[in-house]
Amino acid sequence: MKMAKATEQDMEVALLLRSILEDVAEGHYPRGVDGEHKDDDPEDFDENDRDHLRAFYDRVMQCMDNPAAISRVIWGMHTIIHNDVLDPNVSHLALHPKYNSDELLKAAKEALAAIHDIKNDFGAPGDYGYDHPQGKSLVRLYTSTQALAKEIREKEPKKDEQAKEQVHG
Repeated sequence: MKMAKATEQDMEVALLLRSILEDVAEGHYPRGVDGEHKDDDPEDFDENDRDHLRAFYDRVMQCMDNPAAISRVIWGMHTIIHNDVLDPNVSHLALHPKYNSDELLKAAKEALAAIHDIKNDFGAPGDYGYDHPQGKSLVRLYTSTQALAKEIREKEPKKDEQAKEQVHG
């Protein structure tokens, strides 16, 4: 399923709408669309006061100038939840276990070790000739090994990061 991604502006509108609703739910006068209360705004919200209700309505509707913004935020999260991006077994936002970078890093390291074994057992591409199928395959394999090793170095946690994880993890 594809869904348009919410923009930063969409997120700001959704957060503002949440703030306005929260203000009223807590008995406070709703903030304006700039996120602030106006100088002449009362402190408390009176749900029986027509002027208060009108201000609340107007401020909510100003957030809805572009209703697609709220839709992108809501449906974007819906799409993320229902496409196995998030771990369904936890109550907080965490990537699905299938994206566990530790497991991917371990698999990459195992692949790199296997490629080094192939290099030791089969030698250099030139031993077969660079135009020979085995030579061409080894060139491709060894070239990809360099990129794989670089990715592993970049993704592997630094020793100081590992120490922080142990303290805070």
